[in-house]
Amino acid sequence: MLSTVLHAAAAAAATVSLPVAGDAEPSSLFDTIALKTRSFFTSETNSSIAEMIATAPLLLGPESAQAKVPLLQQLATSASALPSFVPLSTLLPSQSTLLACGLALLLYVASWTALGARGMHLALADDDERRQASFNVKTTQTHKLRQAEAKSGLAVRPPLTVQAMRAVCSMFVFAWQCCVFVWHFTLNRVLCFRTSSVYLRGFTCASMPDDWTVTTERFRRTALQNFGLEDKSVEFCLKLLGRSGLGEQTYFPPGLMSYPPDLSMQAARAEALYIFTNTLDALFASTGVNPKDIDILVVNCSLFAPTPSLAAMIMNAYGMREDVNSYNLSGMGCSAGLVSLHLAKELLQRHPNKLALVFSTELITQQIYTGVETNMLLQNALFRSGGAGILLSNKSSDYAFGRCKYELEHTVRVTMAADNEAYACVFQDEDAKGCRGVRLGKELMGVAGRAMQKNVAKLGPKILPYSEQIKYAANMIARKLDERFRIVDKLTAAGIVAPPQPPTEAELKKLAAKEAAAKAKHEAKQEEVAAKAVAAGRVPKAARPYRAPYRSRIPEYVPNFKTAVQHICIHAGGRAVIDAIQAGLRLSDDDVEASRAMLKRYGNTSSSSIWYEFRHTEQTRDVKRGEKIWQLGFGSGFKSNSAVWRKL
Repeated sequence: MLSTVLHAAAAAAATVSLPVAGDAEPSSLFDTIALKTRSFFTSETNSSIAEMIATAPLLLGPESAQAKVPLLQQLATSASALPSFVPLSTLLPSQSTLLACGLALLLYVASWTALGARGMHLALADDDERRQASFNVKTTQTHKLRQAEAKSGLAVRPPLTVQAMRAVCSMFVFAWQCCVFVWHFTLNRVLCFRTSSVYLRGFTCASMPDDWTVTTERFRRTALQNFGLEDKSVEFCLKLLGRSGLGEQTYFPPGLMSYPPDLSMQAARAEALYIFTNTLDALFASTGVNPKDIDILVVNCSLFAPTPSLAAMIMNAYGMREDVNSYNLSGMGCSAGLVSLHLAKELLQRHPNKLALVFSTELITQQIYTGVETNMLLQNALFRSGGAGILLSNKSSDYAFGRCKYELEHTVRVTMAADNEAYACVFQDEDAKGCRGVRLGKELMGVAGRAMQKNVAKLGPKILPYSEQIKYAANMIARKLDERFRIVDKLTAAGIVAPPQPPTEAELKKLAAKEAAAKAKHEAKQEEVAAKAVAAGRVPKAARPYRAPYRSRIPEYVPNFKTAVQHICIHAGGRAVIDAIQAGLRLSDDDVEASRAMLKRYGNTSSSSIWYEFRHTEQTRDVKRGEKIWQLGFGSGFKSNSAVWRKL
């Protein structure tokens, strides 16, 4: 085959004039390559190839095509001497093989390029010149072809005609269209893939059996018989249950529902194992991922932290690899799901081509409060069983072939543990009788509001459009100027603007609480300064009286986050929590519908609640490509965390 091609190239070169190369650098380059590779050839077969390689530099010289006909014939003779089959033991070394194949391909492409250039020249010439050129070529070509046939004894393929060149061009156009198609649907995804991006392959929420269902009547009966609560405490829990927004289909683990109740470690592990297997079996089946392919495992459960850990339990149940990076987070409250998500994101951004599994749950078999303190009974009325498994990936193949559903754009974490009030507002403790439970302080809503403000302040510049950011900045500057110069009061006194509306009773209560807190903080600081002065042997200065700061009359501007995100999933911590966030962010009832619906259906499932809301949003809303979902969580510590997903 190679000899036939070379004979054809020799005959074609006899009739086609190649452009003259101005410099001889290719020749010197091929001379160097030939000298360095000649030492590899020792056998008779290899020597024939060596002669072909040594002849190749002469074909790239400045001589005319007719002068290269003998060289092509010599190459054809050397090629015809090659055997039809060469055993593997006689193959050239890897470098020599690549070099020989590359030079043979170069000769093949050069010959056909010359023929194609000639054909295109004929096709683009004027009609008169084309007919004249065709006549000259036709009269001289026949004689040259016959001479080449007589010398080589082979039939030489004639040059391409204009019609054939048009067919070749059509083939090139078709190939280009195929390349464009492949680029848009495959290569573009691969080349545009960012290793720092984290994608959601899929997620699954736990589905509980019917015998775990706890209605209001069953909760009352269980609280009286199993937990030994007093009638007063049961009535208080039922009152909380009626105002909390929970429905009649929430779930308790079987250890709490049985009589007598089973609060052992074995019952708690059984609850954990059921939630793990029920969720992860569905997740692996829906995504087609083998558990042995998991590289990173992050599990979070706030109150139940056995040894071995829950992460080790999952690895044991599914036989995962020994080199899996596993993490078990505990004691981080209802916002631990987003903490785990942030940890997995940080790990994936530093370890490319990995799969991460995040599991968020709250196991409550051993977390029932049996005392009488009202601020600790709330956990009995709100918390329910639940869990969610989330599969994350940063593999380019998952992104290229459309296996990913969402991209994780932003995660924001705010922790106010340095503040004593925020640290103690959600606190696991024992009452006077030694009953253990979680105490929820009265200051919880105020702390949650401050944490949300800090979270929003960090997240806003990342997702809000410039128009909203400019409005917020202008409002903040105006409020600062008004607090400094009292501009609104002066304009009101001059009759230029109407006096502002008086605050409502609720606003007055909030202002009074803020004033009291600020006054107490000022007095404590003055006492601390006086104590330091006495300890240093100095006479303490007179305490400065507290002066309430002037508060701006300009209302604070709340950015419209619906211009940046289309769907919001607020942690279903209770009806009061959802109402406070809705009022603070000025959201509509439709914006918080997912949170209220999942609170009624599943209760407060702690860190997994935002994933039940995520699933509800996908099932009830048409989440279009490019739209964003904002997950907002709160938890003890006190923490406020956010995650923003973009639909792919």
